[in-house]
Amino acid sequence: MKKLSKIVSILLVFSIIFSTFSLAFGDESVIEINSFDDLLSMSNNPSASYKLMVDIDMTDYCNEWKPFAFSGTFDGNGHYLKGFTVRSSDDIRTVLDANRKEYSAVCAGLFSSLENACVMNLNVYDMMVDIGNGIHSEGGDFSESAFVGLLAGYAYNSTVKNCVFYGTSCISTSGHCFGNGGIVGFAGHGSFENCVTDTTLVCIDTDVQYKDEQFMGGVYAFGYSDILNCNIHIDGYDSDHGYVHNGGMVGCFMYYDKVDVGKTNL
Repeated sequence: MKKLSKIVSILLVFSIIFSTFSLAFGDESVIEINSFDDLLSMSNNPSASYKLMVDIDMTDYCNEWKPFAFSGTFDGNGHYLKGFTVRSSDDIRTVLDANRKEYSAVCAGLFSSLENACVMNLNVYDMMVDIGNGIHSEGGDFSESAFVGLLAGYAYNSTVKNCVFYGTSCISTSGHCFGNGGIVGFAGHGSFENCVTDTTLVCIDTDVQYKDEQFMGGVYAFGYSDILNCNIHIDGYDSDHGYVHNGGMVGCFMYYDKVDVGKTNL
């Protein structure tokens, strides 16, 4: 019994030492974000865990931000990102319309897409997503299908919680399927919890001949995700010549399986 008691005592000592070490030095697996350059470096390791340590005003860097696909954890830690603009993206995802017809769509937001990701405790202010007006297509008409949102254009199996989003998201295109969401454009099998949004959403269809599929929602434009205890305010503007699916929280709520969607890159 004495030998067993001695072993237990040794194990307790090691446990206390390990706990003290962890508290003193923190979790080394979490990468701290202390500057705009740190934010940019996230694209080099998009599946890692990050924590925002300071407020960052991105106004002076708005033309330097390029959204990227993210599959890690981003803890805003109560801090804010402010004053940035997104005008293009290289992330193409296969999306669906209300008839389950597939389209290849440009996806854009703070992140281009989220997959198996978690974004929490983040405040986003004075953000502008502006896709169209020839910006993405070198001066010509923007003619691609696209989904946009302040946080991401596409999200799958991802969680967004305790976040605040203030900004404007615009899309102008002759593409045949497009959507605009206050947080996410195209979403599936995830959740939005305890979030606040105050967003202006604009959809403009520039093709008067083709009857497109257009989606707009205060949380997400199209898909299947839980919305829990969120406060949503939306000013929505739509000029369209096709089939319109707009809602205060969701434009079109429809279940789909992962097998329905895929990913390609430009």
